[in-house]
Amino acid sequence: MASGFNAAKGAVAGAQIAVGANVAFESIQGFQGGGVNYGTEVSGMQLGIINVGRHVKGVQLGVINIAEEVDGVALGLVSISRNSIHPVVWAGNLSYTNVGIKFATKYAYTILGVGFGSNETKLEFNHPESFAALGLHLPITEHIDLDLDAAYTEQQLGGDAANRALHARVLPGWSFARHLRVFAGGGARIPLAFDQGSPAVRPEGVVGVQF
Repeated sequence: MASGFNAAKGAVAGAQIAVGANVAFESIQGFQGGGVNYGTEVSGMQLGIINVGRHVKGVQLGVINIAEEVDGVALGLVSISRNSIHPVVWAGNLSYTNVGIKFATKYAYTILGVGFGSNETKLEFNHPESFAALGLHLPITEHIDLDLDAAYTEQQLGGDAANRALHARVLPGWSFARHLRVFAGGGARIPLAFDQGSPAVRPEGVVGVQF
């Protein structure tokens, strides 16, 4: 444990905890908790603002997660690993056109995106909608999978006016290749604060392509 910086030249079995940074130049089996965590072979958990590992078996939980390979779950605003970044486009009955970036690991993902056109503003594309989602990825067969996510959207209407909502979605998908997946599904939109349109819970349908 340290208030500033921990560095281990050899293998670590146990825990590294620091307010600043933890570095394990070889393997670590256990827990790293700090502002920045770095390990080569990580078996266990990294918890911090920035987590970096070469091969991670376990959990990365932070704002930014970076790894060559993750055998487990990486949860954060941005999680980057081998073949983890996927452009995605989708359309729906409540938010008409959407584009985003999906940061995916084996069992978890996040999406950051923007949408144009909605059920409330119709085809007025001057009111963009920001989108953020956190989800669970469940492989079923070699080509079939299931995404379950919770999302937050905020559509600016001008001035201080905005429509804010939560979304719960179930999205079955079919992967033709590593970078070509189609999906369709839906769920419900739950309004938080609506300055335009009805603040009613509405069913939501979604269809899209992940590259």
